Amino acid sequence: DELKAGRIVKELSFLVSDDVLYFPPREYIFYDVDVSNRKGEYNRIKCLCGIENAKYIVTTPSALLSYTLPFEYFKEYFYS
Repeated sequence: DELKAGRIVKELSFLVSDDVLYFPPREYIFYDVDVSNRKGEYNRIKCLCGIENAKYIVTTPSALLSYTLPFEYFKEYFYS
């Protein structure tokens, strides 16, 4: 789950000098609501931007199994 993944990121960051990326699961909202907090989406995009150069990526099974845009498309259409 997300709490265990967060602890693993902290412990792994302490043990290695490289940055450790955390790819969080997608937050599904099944009702129409104005969501002003996009922190989860920002964290997913941040991880996708650094995934090519990352040595360590921590995620959850649900995040691993969720659909994400193919990396080739992401690189082609992403504006930095």
